[in-house]
Amino acid sequence: GGGMAVAANKVKGAWAVDGFSVSAARHTRQHNHANILTLGQDFLSTKDIQSIITNWLKTEPSSHPRHARRLQQIKRAEQGQIEVTPGILEKTFNDIKGRLHTVAGLSKTMHLDVADNTLVPNKTFLNLAELKQVKIKARKEVHLMVKKPLDYLPGVVVGGFKQAFVHVESRQAQEFIRKARGAKLHVGLAVDINTPITKIKKLARLVQAVLIMGIKAGFAGQEFKSEALSKIVKIRQWWPKMEVVVDGGVHEDTIK
Repeated sequence: GGGMAVAANKVKGAWAVDGFSVSAARHTRQHNHANILTLGQDFLSTKDIQSIITNWLKTEPSSHPRHARRLQQIKRAEQGQIEVTPGILEKTFNDIKGRLHTVAGLSKTMHLDVADNTLVPNKTFLNLAELKQVKIKARKEVHLMVKKPLDYLPGVVVGGFKQAFVHVESRQAQEFIRKARGAKLHVGLAVDINTPITKIKKLARLVQAVLIMGIKAGFAGQEFKSEALSKIVKIRQWWPKMEVVVDGGVHEDTIK
């Protein structure tokens, strides 16, 4: 029974459990909404099996908030909706290189924040082409917190970045998206915490992802702002299949 449940759970949408007793079967149906019941015939009599199946089928799933919350967490994990990506905001090549190697193997993607003191009051390492020298298995993406992202597009391409986020607050956003797509990059649109989410409507159809700032763009270490949550809801309503990225203030408490 246990082996059958393990195998069944490899199939998307299957929530299989091993029903080794009547009480266990009721519990898994009521609390975990299991939709497949497996039984180990070597450990159960025919009478036991009949009783377990009957009780499992009669048990209704619980709607208690605690169980509903658990189920939503399972569904998100099943659908692969949450991926934690290390964010790197540094001023020198060596600092970036060190951070990249420190978190290597922890994530499929590495996220580099770039600022040149134009769109946000901070300045980071800007020679993106030089980052071609850093060899890592993870995919590199860049978040351009700059007014003129087109100035950095050649470096993004040469530096080996696979995805670039441009801010909707930049006047070059639409042109950057067009040219970045022409360069075979995945393109995302970023929106700062104080910018209304409606500002992205015109350009969102041109990108593969939307990045919502959970803080004021420019500096790490700020507290997550709850205003970002309503923006996530709106994006899910408008574009259900859009990839949503949240940047800033994300940690083990806020990610919940």
